[in-house]
Amino acid sequence: MQRRLTMAILGIENRTENFRTAEHFAQFMQTNGHSLLDLLGVSTESSETETSLELFWKGMRDFLHNKKHHDNNERLAEVYDSHFLDLRREVQCFRTARSQQFANLEDWNYDASTPERRKMLRDNLVNTEIDVVLETEHCLYIGEAKHLMRFGADRGLVLVHQLVRQYVMATILMDIWSDENGGRKKKIVPFVIGASENFLQVQFMRDSGRMLENHIVTWDQIANLEPKE
Repeated sequence: MQRRLTMAILGIENRTENFRTAEHFAQFMQTNGHSLLDLLGVSTESSETETSLELFWKGMRDFLHNKKHHDNNERLAEVYDSHFLDLRREVQCFRTARSQQFANLEDWNYDASTPERRKMLRDNLVNTEIDVVLETEHCLYIGEAKHLMRFGADRGLVLVHQLVRQYVMATILMDIWSDENGGRKKKIVPFVIGASENFLQVQFMRDSGRMLENHIVTWDQIANLEPKE
């Protein structure tokens, strides 16, 4: 059963997604996260036994802090191109095929081919926050929680779409992190909480093979989880 963090201050309901996320996940911070893995269809009888859970994670910002490549825009762009050189075309094709409501791109969106765009890419990456992150031996589960707000889409950024931006950040970070850890990599596994499968960004992630169909969970499912030893 869900444990509430606090009663409403002055009787005013806190409607922010961050508070809702913290309220639902606070009980799991000192446990192994296995109940969440079960919900995502991951067998905790396997080798995925050692887990770490964080909320509101800015992994790229914290990893690059005081690193020698702190300002190495070229390195980030190089890794971006190695994984996502065709991402702009994917987004454009999805918009044409599925919905004109999917953000129309500027010429430089999803393009890191100039020094200015590479700087913008780095800024996007270090400022990307992921609501719920669960690390296991082999995987990094990245979760975005939605309540009343829709997924962000900002054509003023190189990485326009929120879910895509989170996946890109985690993928690039994993490449750079693995360089310092003997080449060992973990699989990036996205999931969403409280979002409908009808959201266009969810559809894009699923259609592109970057997110599994059963990785859309409800707040009620999270609230009914019990921490597992």
